[in-house]
Amino acid sequence: MTVLGKSVREVERAVAQRDNPPEAPQFTKALSIILHLIFLLEKLECSPEQEHQKKHTVYRLLKLNPRGRSGFAPLHMAVDKETTSVGRYPVGRFPFPGGGGAPPRVRRRRRFT
Repeated sequence: MTVLGKSVREVERAVAQRDNPPEAPQFTKALSIILHLIFLLEKLECSPEQEHQKKHTVYRLLKLNPRGRSGFAPLHMAVDKETTSVGRYPVGRFPFPGGGGAPPRVRRRRRFT
């Protein structure tokens, strides 16, 4: 849990540096590692306090709206096949509900997809 908190703090520092943004490959790799930590932490039994801390840390990460390779948000990275493997070793895969989301032609009242 401590490693996850420190990792998110590093992302906060990187995002805060507007004049000197982080290099894309290293930032993407850091986001990928954080996602794998979250995946592993989800498999552990946690006390209610630890569960709250974990959710709070994930919320802090998502609120930063970090973007990895190709502008991928953490949600996109979590289900991307290339992100869920490190070299030739597969790592945890987040479940992907449905068969790929809503149909691309479906729009809401305000014309958003």
